[in-house]
Amino acid sequence: MPPKSHAFICHRGIDSKRNVASVLSGMLDSKCIKSFLDYKLKEGAHIHKEINDAIQSSSVYIVILSSNFTKSRYCREEVVEIMKAHDDAANSHQPRKVITVLYGVEPVVTAMDTSYGSLNWKRSPVTRNEWKKAYKRLLECAEKFECNSKTTLLWEKLEEIVERVQDFLASNQIISVKRMKIGISRECWRAPHDVFICHYGEDTQHNVVSVLRGMFVSNGIRCVAAGFQMQDGEIKLRPDTKKVIKISKVRVVFLSPNFVSSKECLEEVVQIMDTDSSSGTSDQWTPMTIPIFYDVDPSVFRLQEKGSAYDVQTVQEGTDQEKEEWSKALISICDLKGRLFKSSKTFLCETLHDIFIRAAECVMDAGSCNDHLISGVPSKEKMD
Repeated sequence: MPPKSHAFICHRGIDSKRNVASVLSGMLDSKCIKSFLDYKLKEGAHIHKEINDAIQSSSVYIVILSSNFTKSRYCREEVVEIMKAHDDAANSHQPRKVITVLYGVEPVVTAMDTSYGSLNWKRSPVTRNEWKKAYKRLLECAEKFECNSKTTLLWEKLEEIVERVQDFLASNQIISVKRMKIGISRECWRAPHDVFICHYGEDTQHNVVSVLRGMFVSNGIRCVAAGFQMQDGEIKLRPDTKKVIKISKVRVVFLSPNFVSSKECLEEVVQIMDTDSSSGTSDQWTPMTIPIFYDVDPSVFRLQEKGSAYDVQTVQEGTDQEKEEWSKALISICDLKGRLFKSSKTFLCETLHDIFIRAAECVMDAGSCNDHLISGVPSKEKMD
């Protein structure tokens, strides 16, 4: 009988379930690596039994150490059980791997540093000694990854982790290596660029843009995110955006709190809206523009209140005519059906997957591809 899960993800929900845990689980599942996340349990399931069964059946444990991790008795108990299962398996020569992700916390210098877990624990069956022993073992045997929400490109970092998991499972013949994609074949797509992402890097590059771009690229959908900075610090040269926007089938615009401060972003919106309103793009397909309101309400871009962060008049560069064009373009894009994205309430992977499917279907239609070319992903209803 196959295991209930290949990888068990231990995490503190309030810190990481909507971002790193959500995306990591989705990436593992796309590789046919069954992952366990407690918040994905079906209603009516016995929580403790399901968690314990998943720990025992998993071959890889991924522990996301975040700022509030040790405040949760459940997280501490899971670490104790994980290390017991890991050490028991080692004694019986069963392959098990432990990975820690330092998410928003400073790296622990030595395995003797237990200050991370020194808290006043009430009503916890796990004693301090049990925790310190388990935590020390965790630090000794785990492969460590650092993930800073403000400086780390989320998709690229998690891709490293997924590769480690996949290599471990394959080398121990727990799974066969399959090059699975999230699900869109593109045999007949011919345009140099399928998707253009307009975004203000400091607001969105390390999370939503990194992940959405990763979904497209990993499926062979050619995607341009102007000014996207790679992990090694290299910044991709800003292309001829007017040309790229004109030939792209889908334009995703992340309208974020500091978006209006960028002249480049404003000019891209003008070019996108001008292209949408023109009839010279193609007789065979119509481009789609998807505005994503990231931690903002659409009304702030419509109203552009004087002196606010959304007032184009506050942009130092630009002529009066340009500012008028920016203002009109922002108002126009707010008339398009888009998506509200509240980072504190939205599950990153699930929401971006919906956007990915919607965009991929548009690219497929524009390329005259057939419905049967969609594989590996269940059909999604249209976004609300």
